[in-house]
Amino acid sequence: MRLSLILFGLHILLKYTAWRYTAFAKRLKEQNMSAQIKTWDDKIGRCFTFQDGKVTSKSGINPDADICMSFKTESLAVNLLLPPINWLDQINALKDFKLKMDGDDGLANWFAQTTMMTQSIGWVWGSESADGTKRTVNMTNGGPVFVDVKDEKIIRLTPIDLADDDTAALDD
Repeated sequence: MRLSLILFGLHILLKYTAWRYTAFAKRLKEQNMSAQIKTWDDKIGRCFTFQDGKVTSKSGINPDADICMSFKTESLAVNLLLPPINWLDQINALKDFKLKMDGDDGLANWFAQTTMMTQSIGWVWGSESADGTKRTVNMTNGGPVFVDVKDEKIIRLTPIDLADDDTAALDD
């Protein structure tokens, strides 16, 4: 029952986000496809159809969906789909073969990124400089870096060097 409600809520969330954010409505126009989310035993499921920027959904199982995200159990699906999303739990479920995605890789990636975008669209990232450069922070294998972006292009990566007094608040 909880999973059915979460999946119905996802349908409402997708429509609401498209209504509220022009950029999200534009993203929905990128793909015409169907996506099934279900449990492995086919007891609970919902199919989402993206067509010309509109989202519709229907309870049940659609064996002809373009992609299918399936969970070993309902409780696992509830745990992994309720915000805030715990990425480590999702990665572990994939590695343990308790969550799987079938279908075209490109469509699966688009669907996953689109649903996750409902959680972050509208966030303001980084800080603006007078010259129009936006500075954000990212993590690399070599440690954290500043990423400077201008006109939607990365123009500079700079290692973050902390001064001795930068961590003073952490020492208290």
